[in-house]
Amino acid sequence: MVVFGLALNPLLYTLHNLLNGIVHEQSKLALAAYADDVTVVSNDSDIQLLWIPLNDFESISGLAINKQKSRGMLFGPEHSFKIQFQFSDK
Repeated sequence: MVVFGLALNPLLYTLHNLLNGIVHEQSKLALAAYADDVTVVSNDSDIQLLWIPLNDFESISGLAINKQKSRGMLFGPEHSFKIQFQFSDK
């Protein structure tokens, strides 16, 4: 598991610097990771930015996002209700 964490760290670093996340005062929350689970906290425009580093990470490491098990949820004042969606290759 330590080796996996070392492989994942460059991706987490890239995503943290790329995404706007949620900012409160001077703290930013863009993602959280535990073992092989990663939660991305961001706004609508950041979702499109995710794919470039994720595809690069897959090409370099051979590790891929399991899109069948990945989910997203949009919420906040601009959404009158929670929208859940599943990622796909399409």
